[in-house]
Amino acid sequence: MESPTSTYPQITKILHTSLIALIVIEFFTALVAPQLSGGMSPGAIVSLHFSFGLVILPLAAALIGMRYAAGNEGPGSDPLTQLVANVGHYALYALLIITPFAGLLWADSRGWEVSLFGFIALPAIVGVGSGIGRIFGELHAFFAAIIGLLALGHIAGALYSRFIASSLGQYVGNNSSPQGEQG
Repeated sequence: MESPTSTYPQITKILHTSLIALIVIEFFTALVAPQLSGGMSPGAIVSLHFSFGLVILPLAAALIGMRYAAGNEGPGSDPLTQLVANVGHYALYALLIITPFAGLLWADSRGWEVSLFGFIALPAIVGVGSGIGRIFGELHAFFAAIIGLLALGHIAGALYSRFIASSLGQYVGNNSSPQGEQG
């Protein structure tokens, strides 16, 4: 039986795996970061959180571009499964772009410099004390939680496709097993 991921180009697998690692790092740094209040400055952990968030943006954009340039809506499966997979992917991709921007607006509203590992400083998008920045700061945590839920759904869908749907296909005489979602 062909592996579910064998239909994806190697670069897609690398981007997918890199994004998984970065999302795990982002959740970890968010969990261990100190709670910042008032005029406190972000420390090393929060600065790393900013940097890894910035790295997610181009990787997510590249993966999105590759998925749609290839016309890849995922390997074949029943229409309902395909619809759920597509909606999950669209939501995950949108949040992987929106969430880092929300965090950036929040940091700007706090007057914090956001840089890529201390080397490239980004210009502020909103001013210190910006109401929109504070709103997006609140949304940043909410969006991150939704990314976590969507990622868990993505994992469950891939496992279902790989182990359950493909086994069911064998039992009913379908030699072309459904393949796991990736991307």
